[in-house]
Amino acid sequence: MPAKPQDKTLVVCPQCGHEQSEPRAAISSNCRQCGTYLHVQQLLHPTRKAEAKAPEQKRVACFDCGTETDVVEAAKSAMCKRCSSYIDLQDYTINSAVSKNFKTKGRFVVEGKGYLFNTNVVAREIVVKGHVIGKLAAEELLTIYSTAEIKGAFRAPLIVIPAGNVFHAREPLGVSCVDIAGELVSDVHAKRTVTLRSTGRLFGNVQARNLVVESGGVLVGTVEVRPAFQGEV
Repeated sequence: MPAKPQDKTLVVCPQCGHEQSEPRAAISSNCRQCGTYLHVQQLLHPTRKAEAKAPEQKRVACFDCGTETDVVEAAKSAMCKRCSSYIDLQDYTINSAVSKNFKTKGRFVVEGKGYLFNTNVVAREIVVKGHVIGKLAAEELLTIYSTAEIKGAFRAPLIVIPAGNVFHAREPLGVSCVDIAGELVSDVHAKRTVTLRSTGRLFGNVQARNLVVESGGVLVGTVEVRPAFQGEV
């Protein structure tokens, strides 16, 4: 009985481009034109190399000149491409007594046992659960918990009182926006929006451009909703 002919296919030499016929089941061979060793199965079923994934990036603005720079998400620091100023990108957590200034594009947390004094903090996001004596400036968000005690000025585009937490402000709260899911005792002067969540309670008078009260939210005080002040956007 004659031998059954082998099933063959064409393979291409990666060195010289020569095409030649090889059995589909073959493991290896040599190029008949240049002699290069051929791994037949790899040529027939090439494994796609994993593409190198570009690292995630974020955009930060220089503290000094405001120039925006794209940096790798995991980077701890950067240098402004315009003025060469150092830009700290690290996150900080304060768990003890610290007297120091901080300026970072990262997240800054003062834990319940943290005591930060004689300080000036500038950070992308600030979370306060402990004691702070000094100035706080959050570029995006300031979150205040019941255990927080702040003696000094603080500012942020958005101030958040989380659900289950209570904050009594010593002075009327001048903000851009405030989001209340817990309890806030203070008069509020908001350039933009006051949001009172369903779990939120606000005891104080409100002046704001917008007021949003979810069903279940409690507000005790007078409300004045007005358009933007002159020069505001």
